[in-house]
Amino acid sequence: MNENNDCFAIVHTLETLEIEGLWFFNGPDPEKLFGANEETSWFSWSQLGPDATDLVMEAVTKFIVPIDGKLNGKVIKNTTVF
Repeated sequence: MNENNDCFAIVHTLETLEIEGLWFFNGPDPEKLFGANEETSWFSWSQLGPDATDLVMEAVTKFIVPIDGKLNGKVIKNTTVF
């Protein structure tokens, strides 16, 4: 599995120094990618989908297009796309 072809992410660093990221994986099971990167164990993961329901699309949109530079009421200080 190649991280450059099989996933991408949008990661926000908040004013509280919390890190919030949204990863998109090619395929239904990211376990191969997790196994290739030991640092994935440092984070908490939850899955949106796999079906693109209205609820999933709304959650993704709020993350990708934050309103007023805030995510969940916290100011975004930096955004990185991988």
